[in-house]
Parts: sequence; structure tokens; C-alpha cells
Amino acid sequence: MTDTTEPAAARSRRAISVSRLLIGWLAIVALFFIWQTALYTGLIARFAEWQFAQFGGYFPLASACLLVVLLGVPVLYVLSQRERKASTVYGQGRLLVRFLAVLAVLAGIGAIGLLVYAFSLSLATGTPARIDSRSADLIVHDDGAATLSGNVRYDRIAVMDADTPLSGWGVRFVPMMGKGEKGNKLRYFVQTSAGPEAPKLEEISGTLRRNALRGDIIRLYNDAGYEVATPHYVLYTSNFAMRVSYFWGAFQCLLVALVLGAAAGVQRWRLRRLGETRRSGTPHAIG
Repeated sequence: MTDTTEPAAARSRRAISVSRLLIGWLAIVALFFIWQTALYTGLIARFAEWQFAQFGGYFPLASACLLVVLLGVPVLYVLSQRERKASTVYGQGRLLVRFLAVLAVLAGIGAIGLLVYAFSLSLATGTPARIDSRSADLIVHDDGAATLSGNVRYDRIAVMDADTPLSGWGVRFVPMMGKGEKGNKLRYFVQTSAGPEAPKLEEISGTLRRNALRGDIIRLYNDAGYEVATPHYVLYTSNFAMRVSYFWGAFQCLLVALVLGAAAGVQRWRLRRLGETRRSGTPHAIG
């Protein structure tokens, strides 16, 4: 008895360890794409460029979910093969519950992470560094209070926004031109609430952040014939403007978590009914 039981128990423990390892890898993939979506970088940014070219728009949440599912297919296949050895219908149902639950938890973690990061952003206090964007010799202090002066191009406004059935939001950015910038190269930007008007010299105070334009805004300027410099600098004048895109991402992640969690709950209830049916020996259809 001992000779047959111990190897079986060891195999069971190995099977559980492998399953956890595969699900952990899937979790890392999901968090990686959530991070890329928040920063508009890497594979997500390339996929977004293709969407802009094909559809004239970018669907961040759908993009992240699709890439997670595509890269998660090998994991799902391996897990399904392991579950199929025990029971075809019941094992695949357990696999689906596990997969939905993991994605729901990851979406929830993503929502929390985005909220924490959003609330960590705020306008800096203290004496602002005075920066003249028209100066060729410029030392920039990143992520700090600053007063930026230069020619504000209110005729070159770019808007980062989102519309929902209940409400919407939008954040406007305008370039500030400097003496050292030639042609269509843009290095400094100001977040503003103003509408289109003629360019004018201004001195604006806020919080300066390095490379803080989102990728889709950079694309708008590139498509308009401008080149956004690397590095570039954005002067934020509002806490809300700094945080709103992350609030929006957190809201979308929360919706995904709720939908996937509800789907996992429904599937688990169906499996419970199937288990009761199997124990009682009564035929029962699930579908």
C-alpha cells in the first residue's frame, strides 16, 4: 500500500506545483500588459499603432485582454490536458473557473495599482525652478515645481480624452516653443484648459515631468508633421489632469474584474450542480 500511495501523492504534489507555476506565469503576462497599457509602450504601443492605421482609433483594454489570451493559450492547453485526464467535462469546467478567477484577480490588482499610482501624483510644492524654454543652455529639474516661460502655441492643442455613456473627460496639451528648437521639433508642453487661440508669450507655473506625454498624444503631433523630442517635458497645472488617465484605467480594470469574477462565480455554481448530479447519479444537462 505504501509503495503505491507515496508515488501517487508525489505525482499529485508535482501536478499542483506545475499548475501553480503555469498560472503564475499567466499572472506575470497579464500584469506586464497592464503595465504596458498604462505607459503606452512596448508591444501594446505597436499594436495600438496598427489599430490607429486600420481603424483610426485605439482600444486599450481590449488590446491588453487579447494579448493576454493569445499568450495564455499555451498555458491553457497544458492545464486542459492535465485536467482532461481526470474528467473531460468537469475538468475543463474547473480549468475555466480557474482561468476566469485568475484574470479577475489580476484585473483587480491592476485597478488597485493604478489607483495607488494616481494618488501618488500631485503638484509639487516649494520654490519653483525658473526655466526659460527659449534658452539654448537649459538644465531641467525633473518632477518638481517649475515656472516655465516661452511662446505657448495655443493653435497646436492636442486632447487626451475618453467618452462614456454617463460622462467623459479630457486633458489638453499645448507645445511651448524655445529658441533652441528648430523647425517642427517640440520639447516642452503645457497642460492647459484654454481653447484654441493665437500663440503668445507666457509664464506658467506647475509641476514639470519628464517624458510625460502619453504615446497616443505623441502620435497626434507626429501625424501633424511635428517631432516630439526625447526627452521632452510636460508642465502640469492640475492634479486632476495628472491623475485622470490612471483613474480611467483603474475604472476599466475594475469593470473587467467584476465581469470576470461574475463569470467565474456562475461557472462554479454550474460545476457544483454538476457535482451534485454526478454524486446522485441523476442525468442533468448543463448548458
